[in-house]
Amino acid sequence: MDTEIKDIDAYGEYKIQANRGFERFVGKYLARGGNITTSENELWHPTRLVMVEFPSRKNIEVFLGPDDYSPIKAIRHNKAKTTLCIIDGA
Repeated sequence: MDTEIKDIDAYGEYKIQANRGFERFVGKYLARGGNITTSENELWHPTRLVMVEFPSRKNIEVFLGPDDYSPIKAIRHNKAKTTLCIIDGA
């Protein structure tokens, strides 16, 4: 996920709730934040990348479903501009 945070203090609540969800669905952070260098692409300028590995596509799909993630997603959408991708086989 590429994240451009609008309100860093308020975004903290999203991070707390998202972490709980990741743990519940066995998600493991591979990267979050850090220095980003892009090359060979003048169109994409990521601001903050977060990569979370899940044991299966099913785990992330259930987590992102309406029951678990909707309230958390509302916080993220309110406090940041994001692009979310699910990648198989990474």
